[in-house]
Parts: sequence; structure tokens; C-alpha cells
Amino acid sequence: MRWARFVIGIILLFGILGEAHAASTVESQGPGGYGWQQVYIQTWVSGNYYNYARLTASADRQFYDYGYKKIRIYVREEDYWSQDCGWWYVTDTSTVSVSMQDAAGDNVLSLTGQGTTKGEFFTEYAWGTDDDPGRWTVTVTDSNGNSATFYLYVRGQLNVTNITFSPTPEVGVATTIQAEVRDNAGNLIGGAYTDNEGNSAAPTVVAYITGPGGETTLTLSDPENDGIWTGSWTPSMVGDHKVIVKVSDGHTYWVDGRGSATASVSGEFQGSMLPSALRAALLSIFGFATLLLRARW
Repeated sequence: MRWARFVIGIILLFGILGEAHAASTVESQGPGGYGWQQVYIQTWVSGNYYNYARLTASADRQFYDYGYKKIRIYVREEDYWSQDCGWWYVTDTSTVSVSMQDAAGDNVLSLTGQGTTKGEFFTEYAWGTDDDPGRWTVTVTDSNGNSATFYLYVRGQLNVTNITFSPTPEVGVATTIQAEVRDNAGNLIGGAYTDNEGNSAAPTVVAYITGPGGETTLTLSDPENDGIWTGSWTPSMVGDHKVIVKVSDGHTYWVDGRGSATASVSGEFQGSMLPSALRAALLSIFGFATLLLRARW
């Protein structure tokens, strides 16, 4: 009990002398700090009372996809009216600063000394082609040096380009389908992508080939990890084939992409390749035409 009274006495003495320092604690935040953060500030003022303030920083969503929506950052500063009333109010005299870093740690947005309107500030960022996808960091500070930090996930755009066939598609001959996979900045994407947290995800590239004989599905690979994806296809029927190549990493770091091309398959017409029903119909027509000619002559 004596020790307890001694500790309480020391605390009260510091309070009377005005020696206590400012304290900043996280009042609440999203899971893992994603999406928003609110900081509760407690400042001791000589005269045996505290000033209270609250800084809230947030975005309108946790996940952003390239080309679909700008990143929107909201800031709100509030002061405590009094310990008796328990009201929070906003002030017009504060300023805030906002910075944002992409997944590579590059600073993509930096705003300093921004004035607030009724304690609030709002800004947008339309992220560019050179910004790296993954976890982004947003930091907001006020004029008193208080800081709130939260994170966003930004996903890039994948595209499939330059779909080629070598050699020229021919019935019964193995043909290599080749496709380039690129990101929104035009960089070739091969194999797994690793983000700034050490997590990785590899894209899956699949070719869907539709022709006179139906649809064939072929998974492409990138053994050289250089963004050039290939697969072997042996056509079985003459005619034009629509080739659609789709790429996806499960919507982890990238928005799914696709590309298309037409493969004109040459070769000898082979009756045995016709569906049995079609062959029967053609034979019937041929037989009926033969009977008519005989009857006429």
C-alpha cells in the first residue's frame, strides 16, 4: 500500500508541475492496418488538464484495380470539446500532409501543408502505368506532428499481345503458339511476381482454340521466365480457328487480361475427319443425285 501511495503521489506531482508528455495511441484501425487508421492524441497542459484530439485517415476501399477507379484519401481532424460535455468538434485552422508509396517503395504522392475545410481534407490519385502493384503505404500527418498510417492493395493490368503460330498451321503438323504477356507499363511478365511483403503469385496462361471441330484448351508455359509463353498445338481440321489467350493470377496482383488471333489451318480435305452424321448426309445426297441422273438418262 505504501508503494502504491508513493507511485500515485509521484504521478500527481508530475501533473502539477506540468512535466507529463504528449501520448498518441491507435484508437482503431482496419484488419492489419488496411484501409484506414484512427489515432487518438492525449496532450498534457500545465494547469492539470489534458487536451484531446483525434486524427482519422482512410480510403474509400482497400483494393484498387488499375484503370477502374482513382485512389481516394480522406483526412479528418477533431478536437475534444471538454471532459464534461464529451463532444468532438472540427476546426478550420489545421493543416495536413499526405504521402503515398507504391509496392516498390517509390513515392507516388506527396502533399504538404494542405488546409482543411471544417477539419476535413480530400485528395485523389489516378495511379500511373509505372506504379508497382502490391501493398501501398499511406501516411497522413497533421500540423502537430501526429501521424496515421494505413495500407492499400493495388492490382495492375495484364495484357496478351503478339499471338503467333510457327510453323504456319497445317493439319497433322505440330504448331507452336506463342504469346507475350505484359503489364500495364508494357513490361514482359514471366513466371512468379513477388511483392514487397515477400509474397508471390504466378500467372496462368491458357489458349482457347475454337474451329470447325469444336474447342481445344491448351495451357501455355514460360520456361525461360521472360514473358514469352508457348504451347504446342496440332490442328486436326482445315479452316479458320479463333485463338483466345487468357492470363490470370487469381486476381492477386493483376486484373485478368486476354488477347486473340485467327489461325488459318491448311491441308488436304480428309473425309474421314468429317463427323459421321455429316458424312452419312453427304453420301445420301450423292446417292440420290446418282439415281436421278440414271432415271433421266
